[in-house]
Amino acid sequence: MEIIETFGHYVENLTDKKPQSARRLLKTGWGAQNLKFRYMQDKRLMPADRHLANLMMDTMLWPLQKPEDSVIVSIFTPCEMMQEVGLHPYNVEGFSCYLSASKAERAFLQQAENQGIAETLCSYHKTFLGAAQKGLLPKPKCIVYTNLTCDANLLTFRTLADFYQVPVFAIDVPWNQTTENVQYVADQLKDLKIFLEKNTGKTIPEDRLKERLACSKRTLENYKKYQQMRADRYVPSDLVTPLYAGMTNNILLGTAEEEKYTQMKILRKHRQRKGSTFTGCIPFHSGRMQCARSFASVRKPRS
Repeated sequence: MEIIETFGHYVENLTDKKPQSARRLLKTGWGAQNLKFRYMQDKRLMPADRHLANLMMDTMLWPLQKPEDSVIVSIFTPCEMMQEVGLHPYNVEGFSCYLSASKAERAFLQQAENQGIAETLCSYHKTFLGAAQKGLLPKPKCIVYTNLTCDANLLTFRTLADFYQVPVFAIDVPWNQTTENVQYVADQLKDLKIFLEKNTGKTIPEDRLKERLACSKRTLENYKKYQQMRADRYVPSDLVTPLYAGMTNNILLGTAEEEKYTQMKILRKHRQRKGSTFTGCIPFHSGRMQCARSFASVRKPRS
C-alpha cells in the first residue's frame, strides 16, 4: 500500500506544474499493472476473470494512450455505434475508480470544488472534472451521454464539453416507457449515427451495425446464462471482478473481447464447486478486500 500511496502522491503533485508528466507517470504505472494482470495473474480467480482484469485495464489505458480515438460516455450510453467508427468509450465512474485506487483522487476533488462544484456532487464526477481541469485527462474526440441514472450527468458532461471544446451529443430518455417515448429515443439514436459519422469522417454500414448488435445480444444472453448457472455453485472471485463485469458489459458491449469473456465464463462451469459459503473478509494483497471462503462438504444422498 505504501508504494501505491507514494505513486498517487507523485501523480497529484506533478499535476500542479507538469500535468503532461503526471499523465506519463499514470500511464506508466497503469501499464505496469496491466503487465502484471497479463503475466502474473491471480491463480485464485477463474481464467475468464483474469482475462477481464486485463480487458478493463486496457479500457482505462486507451484514453491516455490514444485520446484522439476515445469518447467520454455516461453509464448506460449505447456504445455499439461508437465502436463501429473506431472510437473507444470510457466513463466517469470507471476512470475515477482507477484514480481513487491509485490514491490520486484528493487533488482532483479539491480542484473541482475550488472551481465552484458543490461538495455534494458525486465524488466520481468531481474526481473526473478535477482531473480534466488540472490537465491530467487529455482531450477526447467527443462526448456522448444520457440523462439516465445520475443527475450529475447533466452538469458534468456539459462542463467537460465546454472545457475541452469538443462536440457533445445528449440522449434524452423519458421517465415513462410508451410507444411515443420509445420512438423519441429511437429518433435520437438515428441522430447519434449522423453525429458520429460527421465527427469521425467514417460511415456506419447498417449490416455491420446489425452484426455488432447481434454480438451484444449474444453477450448478454451468455452473461444471463452464467448468472443462472452460478446460482447454486461456488465461484472464486474478489470484490472488484463483478464491478469489472458490470462496467465492461456496457462500454465494451458489442465487441468480440467482451463476448469472449462471457463465453469463457460459461465454458468454465465445470470448475465451479457446489455447497460453499462466504464467511467474512480478509485483506487482499493489492489493498482490496477478498472474501474468505469456507467450503461446506455438501453431498447428495445416494439413490
